[in-house]
Amino acid sequence: MTQINNKTLRGYETAKAEPDLVSLSRLADLYKVSTDWLITGFEFSGSGRSEEAEAEIGRLKDKLKAREQIIRGIRELVSE
Repeated sequence: MTQINNKTLRGYETAKAEPDLVSLSRLADLYKVSTDWLITGFEFSGSGRSEEAEAEIGRLKDKLKAREQIIRGIRELVSE
């Protein structure tokens, strides 16, 4: 299937060895995932940002907006 012998695969699984680029590509093809996912655990979109990162950016922006509203409210109370 991958033309990678079992001893080598066991080395990858136990972190005693790391795959070269050709092996990494073969494993990605076999499991139908990207090499990005094999390396990082994240799938990257064409923009270079993963969906998980985009979601986290959205959550952080929402938190920032909420805190800005709180600060505005406090400033209004202090100025009264």
